Amino acid sequence: MAKLIDNQLDNVFFALSHPTRRQMLDRLIDSDLSVTEISKGYNSSGPTISKHLRVMESAGLIQRTKRGRVNWVKLKPEPLKGVGDWMTQYKKFWDVSLSSLDTYLNKISKKK
Repeated sequence: MAKLIDNQLDNVFFALSHPTRRQMLDRLIDSDLSVTEISKGYNSSGPTISKHLRVMESAGLIQRTKRGRVNWVKLKPEPLKGVGDWMTQYKKFWDVSLSSLDTYLNKISKKK
């Protein structure tokens, strides 16, 4: 089970690693978009856009459906919760580290 979760997390991080894919996800927050609409504004070929969509789809971040001749893309944010859960454990580390740094800086500033 842990291996499955790790693989899903790896896929989500891989999908998020490219700025074009992050921008596409941002554009999907407000509404579903057709593949044509989501492709606008990028100087990428159709196959490149399709590859980006496949990467996001395999990570579970989007769902594509076909209505008539139009392919629609919908955001599926659920996998992002796993990223947030994973990062929470590091937030605790940074909170403690930053608190220690604050204490140290206050201590040395009082010595001056």
